[in-house]
Amino acid sequence: MKKQRRQGTMNAAEEAAANSAKRDEELELERTFGDLLWGHVEKWDHAIEPQVPSVEALSQLVRERKGQLRSRMQSERLVFGLISLVLLSGLLLVWQCSILLFAVLQSVVFAAAAGFLVLASTLGRKERLRR
Repeated sequence: MKKQRRQGTMNAAEEAAANSAKRDEELELERTFGDLLWGHVEKWDHAIEPQVPSVEALSQLVRERKGQLRSRMQSERLVFGLISLVLLSGLLLVWQCSILLFAVLQSVVFAAAAGFLVLASTLGRKERLRR
C-alpha cells in the first residue's frame, strides 16, 4: 500500500515536471516566432491602415448628402401638396352636392384615422417590447 502511494506521488511529480517542461518549450517557441515575425507583422499593419479622409472630402460628402435629402424632401412636399389639393377639391365638391354625404364621408375618414393610430401604437408598443 505504501509503495502504491509512493508511486502515485512520483507519477504526479513526474507529470508536473513534464507539464512544466512543455510550458517552457511552448513559451520559448512563442518568443522565437515573435522575434522572427514581429517586424513583418508591423510592416503589414502599416500597409493595411486605411487612409484618413481629408476635411474637404468629408465636407463634400456631407454637402452631397444634404443636397440629396433636400431634393427628396422637395419632391415629397410636392406630392403631398398635389394629393391634398385633390382631396380638398373633392371634399368641397361633395360638400356642395350633398352636406349629408360630406358628413358621412368625414365620419368614415375620422374612424379610419383613429383605427390606424390605434393599430400603429399597438404595433409600435409590441416592437419596443421585443427589443
